[in-house]
Order: sequence, then C-alpha cells, then structure tokens
Amino acid sequence: MREIRNEIKSHVSSIITSAMTSLSLESHKKWHKYNKKSGGKITVLEKKIEYIISFNSTVVNDLKEETSILRSENEQLMRKIESLDQGARTDKLRIFNLVEKDSDNLFEEIINRVNSRMGINIKQEDTLDCRRLGKKQDGKRRGIILKLNGFVMKQNIYNKKNLLKVSNICIKDLTENRLKLMVLGHI
Repeated sequence: MREIRNEIKSHVSSIITSAMTSLSLESHKKWHKYNKKSGGKITVLEKKIEYIISFNSTVVNDLKEETSILRSENEQLMRKIESLDQGARTDKLRIFNLVEKDSDNLFEEIINRVNSRMGINIKQEDTLDCRRLGKKQDGKRRGIILKLNGFVMKQNIYNKKNLLKVSNICIKDLTENRLKLMVLGHI
C-alpha cells in the first residue's frame, strides 16, 4: 500500500514538474514573441526601469549623506550660538520677580536692593543699562536685564545672589540650555 502511495506521489510530482517547466518555457517563449513584435521595446523598457531604479538609489543615498552633513553643521551652529549667547552675558545679569510699579525707576530700585541686602556699594555709574524684558501684562512680572560696566562688578553681585532669596528676587547668569546642563550635572 505504501509503495503504491509513493509511486502515485512520484508520478504526480513528475507531472507537476513537467507542467511547470512547460509553462515556464511557454511564458519565456511568449515574452520573446511579444518582445520581437514590439521591436525590442520591452527590453528597452526593462533597461530604462533598471536605470531609473539605480539613479533613484543613488539620489536617495546622496540625500541621506547631505542630510547627515547638514545635521552636523546645524549642531555646530547651535553650539556656536549658545557660546555667543553666553559670551554676551559677561557683563549682564537677568533679574526676576521684582514687582513692577507705575513709577518704576529700575536703576534706583535695583541699586537700593543690591546695596541694602547684599552689602555691595554700586552706583548708577556702575551700570550701563537697565530695562525690563517683553511687553507689560497684568499679573505678570517681567524680567530685567542689568548691564554693568564690567565683569568684576557682575561677579560680585552674582556671587551674593543668595542674599536676595529672602525677597523672592532671583538673579541668573546662564542661558536656558547651560542651566539645564548644570542641573543635569548636579543630579
């Protein structure tokens, strides 16, 4: 019984293989027949398609490489901007949480706070500029930029900034990115 089953399997398998070969040869013959009828246009189309695929692959690879270069350049430029931004702060302090008044004389207010709470004797001549940042909005306290004559005076004030915490006034020196890096470094 087993032998008959194996013989039938073998016979069916050979018939299927023969039919597949015949179909394959037949389809190959038909392709050549159509290619001859079309004057070889199918072969030309195949070659054009292969060229287009190759060209597209090259373009995609070039674009990937260019994108990588642009990302690298962008990162370098962002680091330069960050460095320049931090460098521009060598004589400036950012002050926050100082209440705004209608008759706001920032120079006097800041000089009085610094002199009384920090024990530093600065005069209006020690500052080059003092102004609030942004547009005035109800209920919001705008930050202040204080530009000093030199780095030493800035460092004296910055080193004693903790003395102002009692008054809820905050003095900052770092850019946002550098502040984040510093916080991550202390964790």
